[in-house]
Amino acid sequence: MTNETSVRAVWDISQYCKKAGVHEAEEERLIAMLGRFATSHELQMNINRAHVARAQNFFKSIAWLRAY
Repeated sequence: MTNETSVRAVWDISQYCKKAGVHEAEEERLIAMLGRFATSHELQMNINRAHVARAQNFFKSIAWLRAY
């Protein structure tokens, strides 16, 4: 009988949200629900994608405005 241990990457939720462009309100909700650290799978399953899409659209619009 072998005793295998799997290693999972754990993220600081604040860093993950900044990297993924997640809205601050969604970041606070995730921290309240999961604590300060979570696996990428936990984050992906619990993140509200509407916040991410809204943030990405916002940054695209800023980039467009800066071009002029």
